[in-house]
Amino acid sequence: MKLLIYIYSEAVPDWVIAIRLFFNFYPPFSFSKAFGEIARKSGPYYSSADAAYVEGPGYSWSDLTVTYEGTIADSHYEVGSTLETFGMLLLNSLLFAALTWYCDYVVPGNRGNGE
Repeated sequence: MKLLIYIYSEAVPDWVIAIRLFFNFYPPFSFSKAFGEIARKSGPYYSSADAAYVEGPGYSWSDLTVTYEGTIADSHYEVGSTLETFGMLLLNSLLFAALTWYCDYVVPGNRGNGE
């Protein structure tokens, strides 16, 4: 989560913003972000008060729209909700489907241009 917070921080160099934009169109990043948010809330975690692993509170439908924000090292960060991440995965699917369809008709293969 710490690396994710630094990626979404407001006080970052321009190259980090470019990497963040690239990662938004890289489906494994979006999938792992959504999976990590769900696993962090629903999976077991170590409780120092109990000195043992305890079950998490669980992930509910209302957690889909929760946006994580705060301040770290005097820099504000805001991480989008899981629903926004799922929306980006859907957009990626449509984008890659269109790109696949386009390349199928434009790039010549051993049987022609897909006609």
